[in-house]
Amino acid sequence: MSKTRLIHLQGTVPSSPSVQFLDAEIPESRSPFAMIWYSLRGARQEYALRLDVDKGVFLDRLEDKLDDEFIRQAAPKIVDRLSYILYKDVG
Repeated sequence: MSKTRLIHLQGTVPSSPSVQFLDAEIPESRSPFAMIWYSLRGARQEYALRLDVDKGVFLDRLEDKLDDEFIRQAAPKIVDRLSYILYKDVG
């Protein structure tokens, strides 16, 4: 099992009344994917959303259309935040 890095997102990326992004779990080895842990209507979800960091899109969908549209719009902002954190530590 590869090691992962946990990056806290809460308060640093957009949220909506029903969706809050909590943490990003990123493999320490180079991978185009991140797992984004989130809460839905205040309840932490059992499964994370898969984010393709290279493309800036979520691979998963949410049942509610408004929530799903929100995560689609937030994906590039999450990628920007992750890039900032990861490259700040390198440089």
